Amino acid sequence: MVLPSLTDVTSVGIDVRGDTAFLDLNMVLENKAPYGMHVQSITYDLKLDERTLVSEEHHINLDQEAGEIDTISLEMHLPHKHIGQVIKEIQSQDSTKVGAQFSITYDTFFGTHTIPSSYSFNIRTPVPPKVELNRIKLGFFEVGQNIFQLFIDLDIINENEFGMRVKNLEYEAEFGDNLTGRGKADDLVELKKMGRTNVELPIVVDVDRPMQVIWKIITNKDRMDYHLRFKGILFQDTADQKNVPFDIEVNGNAELVKKRER
Repeated sequence: MVLPSLTDVTSVGIDVRGDTAFLDLNMVLENKAPYGMHVQSITYDLKLDERTLVSEEHHINLDQEAGEIDTISLEMHLPHKHIGQVIKEIQSQDSTKVGAQFSITYDTFFGTHTIPSSYSFNIRTPVPPKVELNRIKLGFFEVGQNIFQLFIDLDIINENEFGMRVKNLEYEAEFGDNLTGRGKADDLVELKKMGRTNVELPIVVDVDRPMQVIWKIITNKDRMDYHLRFKGILFQDTADQKNVPFDIEVNGNAELVKKRER
């Protein structure tokens, strides 16, 4: 019996939204039989290191004449965080081959049949950046309103073997017992591959006891514990990787510099 055939499967892009990566595929389905057939559905199983990542069925309902060739577009839903965790467990690299087993169910006048077809894809899972705070710089103090303007001097470390960009960067900060604030970066942050990028982020903080902070600065007792949280979107200008959200929290102890360095 002459069977229908998947002659080509290509990935046209990945977009990450929340905890799920949406992998768009184009599949070329050719009816090599000398008679028409009806394609009911395509089922796929994705496996990594013999672990099933996702299994879904897509109903196609496609009628094909003898010799007809059609391109089918599918959107696979991949549990992005789970994929990243599995890759981390089995490999010390940021991408791996994922095996895809497809099953095509079709009808002809001979009855209903299901045939398998196997392909593999290289799925890239960028490593989220790391953040190291260098120092906290004091900009100005607004008397009467208990507001400090601070600047967070930090390094963003990109361990990927490719450059990345950060957009929609938002951050929250707690310094010591009585300094809290938040901010947002309006510009894109360019991260060079396998390296550090120094960034200075402005933040306005509310102060419960401003004189206590000023006294610490005067007496050089200006080291303080901090808790930082950064949220944003990593992306590349490539077709195979669109948006990768990240959420990073950092704790430590840093010095409050008396004036903003230039």
